[in-house]
Amino acid sequence: MGIPRFFGFVGGAFAFASLAASPIHADNGFLPLAHGLVAYYSFDGNLSDGVGSNDGVGKIWKSDGKLSTPEQLADHPLSDVAYTVGKYGQAVELDGPASQYIETPLANEDIFDFGAPDAPTGFTVSAWYRENSFTKDRQTLIAKGDQNRWRIHHHIADILVGNGGGGEIGELQDYNNEPRRHIHHIALVSNPFLGHVRLYVDGFLTWDGEGEAPNLENNPMPMLIGQNPETGNRTWDGLIDDVALWARPLTEAEVRSIAKSEVSLAELADLGGPTPGVVPGMLGEVMKADGGAFRATLPAGTFDVEYSTDLVTWTVIASAVSGTYEDTDASRNAASAGYYRAVAR
Repeated sequence: MGIPRFFGFVGGAFAFASLAASPIHADNGFLPLAHGLVAYYSFDGNLSDGVGSNDGVGKIWKSDGKLSTPEQLADHPLSDVAYTVGKYGQAVELDGPASQYIETPLANEDIFDFGAPDAPTGFTVSAWYRENSFTKDRQTLIAKGDQNRWRIHHHIADILVGNGGGGEIGELQDYNNEPRRHIHHIALVSNPFLGHVRLYVDGFLTWDGEGEAPNLENNPMPMLIGQNPETGNRTWDGLIDDVALWARPLTEAEVRSIAKSEVSLAELADLGGPTPGVVPGMLGEVMKADGGAFRATLPAGTFDVEYSTDLVTWTVIASAVSGTYEDTDASRNAASAGYYRAVAR
């Protein structure tokens, strides 16, 4: 079997204030990866939220039919989840046949509506996964709900899909030759400002819902990992690691930096505090330069600015920069794609 192909459902986006009007235009600047991060689960021996107060608890799904109120979740018994070797450190290993899942606090459920429907911020859901078996249709990796609420689930055959408020989107690439035992990264990005929903697998854009403007709706249900709170039993069977949710759409460069990273998001985004070297996640991105100059507003400090076409090989293009940086190189500005990063001196 190949990697299950996911569908995602999304809606909302984030305005970059003084940095930029759009996250994928030549006029954007550097944005720390931790900016807009509302929940992060490393699953290193616990279900704690590393950046907020959205700690999870393990439970067993006992409902047969669809749910419509959070009170219906109250009778679901607690369950100790198992931990295994993950992508980084440990990961949870959910037992699908036993109907195991993780529930986050009902009191904070509105955080995961991402401002929908009246003031959508956009959002990104990122996770590492391995599916041990496909035991039920729409087996769910993570979800806020059904219909026009967001979710990522495995829908028939090898299709992992995401739903972000405007319909399900799935992978375009064929992974039938890829062993299922491997751990893969998936990211669902909803951007109402640019009017699209995108799905990435292992850092590659597998679905670009350009023109499919997200229409996310809210609900009173808690966000669940390994199950959908508004459906029948769709519990996940397999590994889940390093789950993160942002109240903004990440750029392609940011998604790729996570998927290609050799360290966890906690290290990549420097959630424990600043360290010397590359400013974690501080990437600028040009997807459609159209001859425009890349501009960036840097935080306090002095930096070298580096440029890459592939996020692998980096070249210093400016030294000892502070304040505002603008790239005046005509060849780089004329390029259709490129990536910048700031390196602390």
